[in-house]
Amino acid sequence: MPRPLRIEYEGAWYHVMNRGLDKQNIFDTKQHYEFFLRLLSETSLNYEIEIHAYCLMTNHYHLLIRTPLANLSKAMQYLGSIYTQEYNKFTSRDGPLFKGRYKAILIEDDAYLLQLLRYIHLNPIEAKISLKPEDYSWSSYQYYVNNSSPSWLHKSLVTLFGTVNAKNRFIEFTTGEQSIKKEILPIEYKNAAQTELRRKIIIPSTNKIFKVVTNHFQIGVEDITKSQRGLRNWSRLVVIYLLKVIGKVKNNQICEAVKFIEPKSVNKIVRKIQKYMDNDEHMKMEMQTLISQLKL
Repeated sequence: MPRPLRIEYEGAWYHVMNRGLDKQNIFDTKQHYEFFLRLLSETSLNYEIEIHAYCLMTNHYHLLIRTPLANLSKAMQYLGSIYTQEYNKFTSRDGPLFKGRYKAILIEDDAYLLQLLRYIHLNPIEAKISLKPEDYSWSSYQYYVNNSSPSWLHKSLVTLFGTVNAKNRFIEFTTGEQSIKKEILPIEYKNAAQTELRRKIIIPSTNKIFKVVTNHFQIGVEDITKSQRGLRNWSRLVVIYLLKVIGKVKNNQICEAVKFIEPKSVNKIVRKIQKYMDNDEHMKMEMQTLISQLKL
């Protein structure tokens, strides 16, 4: 019987998981966990996938992934094959490591995204190997509750809890008394209409992004859409980054908005801006200010 086709499209969200063959371990030592995370970072960069959450357990893993380029299969094939090769070298073994192909559940509802974010981070608690999710070293929860995090980890889902005390509300949603009741959702998600309202608030329009950036830099739209060879137009780069990361705008539409740029250049610019922010605290704060204004 042929394998079922994966459903892949630009901007899709997935809960991805896999476990060891015959329930055997896929992580035995600290070095195994660390290598998998380095490989996850490399996969994110090479295939431009977004890692929004992860939890590595002894014999399985969970990932929350968004694919701007509709390329989940290629990314996961790379991750699984390279890790298996290196794990076999580490342990002097041969043959397949995983039970089979990874399992990927397509997520099409914002409310379920939050349920999934909680489920992934509570895995160590459910398995009774950690008392608090923030104490478990091999999940992304520690970065959700702290300010620092690896550049490849996306934490934008926290904004679904609003712009005021979002982190505290996320913590309460994950570990509060009501968190054991799987049906409990933040107040914004009591019905589909409110969910749609939150989505509209969180994802700003192209016009709003242009307006916020032009007001911030005290410039006109024409200053953003013009390109001067050999000179860096910072406001232009910022708009491209915000359109892609916050506005969820497709590459070809970004090109139409800012003019004189090729679709394949958009992702390179986004990575460049992220690298700038990782190395420059002032630049990072400036970007956070712009994003906060867009969320209002």
